[in-house]
Amino acid sequence: MRQKGKIKAWDDNKGCGFIQPLIDGKDIFFHISGFPSRRRRPEVGQLVTYSLGQDARGRVRAEQIAFSADQIRTSVQAGNKGSHFSIWLVSLFLVFMLLSVMFSHLPVEIVFLYLGLSIATYVLYWMDKQQAKNGGRRTPESTLHLCALLGGWPGAVFAQQTLRHKSKKESFRNTFWVTCIVNCAAFAWLITEQGQQLLQFLGDFL
Repeated sequence: MRQKGKIKAWDDNKGCGFIQPLIDGKDIFFHISGFPSRRRRPEVGQLVTYSLGQDARGRVRAEQIAFSADQIRTSVQAGNKGSHFSIWLVSLFLVFMLLSVMFSHLPVEIVFLYLGLSIATYVLYWMDKQQAKNGGRRTPESTLHLCALLGGWPGAVFAQQTLRHKSKKESFRNTFWVTCIVNCAAFAWLITEQGQQLLQFLGDFL
């Protein structure tokens, strides 16, 4: 008999957590292997259905876990809105960067720098997702945030949307958007007189 519950705790690095039954009862342990379909990563607060089973030691755990239909519909609607905003923001930034290079005397190398960092960041996201699927060593979130901060955030946005990786975890996304804002602010500063002087100094030094 299938039961309904809500994910109460989840450790993405260990791949396990606890489900709180909607009807009174003790929290149920679950492992990522309990999801027959692993196209989405679990998150705290998500509604799921599951069956009760036992591990090799006879301990109760959740098996055949699936996201509830209501949860899936809500996630898809929220994901579509977030996806449209993210892609719109990246497009706007790219247009702004190209205009800045054309009219503000920014070196064209800036464009290639962002492109290279974005490609490298996309690859890191892809590798981290493969490791998550296979239970391997994960890329630290601090590394992903550092790449975004340095200028790879457009690639991170495309990775989140196309790979569906790190696109739902609220704490990660909050920090991610802070790195995007800081990077955009730093880029805008480069257009100012002080920023132009710094770029000139670096150009002469190099």
